[in-house]
Amino acid sequence: MPLREQAVKLTVEDEDSPLYGADADDIVVRAGRLHLERNPARGESYRQTSLPRSRRRAC
Repeated sequence: MPLREQAVKLTVEDEDSPLYGADADDIVVRAGRLHLERNPARGESYRQTSLPRSRRRAC
């Protein structure tokens, strides 16, 4: 599975992600960040996606 698909899958399935429950087709990956196409404020960086849940809030 390509990196983009892996990152999107992680975010939409992670209850602590701002993208939790979003439709994967609505997510844009740009400049190291994943966000909703219609709401760029709702998203997170690749770095946040790869961190354990306990460390995400510190970013």
